Amino acid sequence: MADKMSDKREKLLDLTLPIVSYFNGDRFNKCIMDCVGATTNINSLIINFFCVSTDLRTAQKVIHTKGLCWKYLRASMSLHGYLVSHCVHVMAPLDMI
Repeated sequence: MADKMSDKREKLLDLTLPIVSYFNGDRFNKCIMDCVGATTNINSLIINFFCVSTDLRTAQKVIHTKGLCWKYLRASMSLHGYLVSHCVHVMAPLDMI
C-alpha cells in the first residue's frame, strides 16, 4: 500500500482543483478497499479494533467500533487541505492527530 500511495503517477492521477484539497481521494479509497476488503466490518475482525476521527461540524472525537472497515480507516486518515474528508452519514470526520 505504501508503494502504491507514494507513487508519483498515482498522485498525479488523483489531483483535483484545490478548492478543498489537492487530492480527491478516489485512488486512496480504492487502495484501502484492496488492502482490507470492501465488505470487511470492523466488528468481524479477529482482534479488537477501532478508529478515531473528529467530526468537523461539532469538533468532537468519534470512535468507530462497527461498520465497514475501509470507510472508517479512510475517515481516520483524512488530512485537511491535502486529502478531502470522507463523509460518513451526516458527519464529516477528519484525523486531527
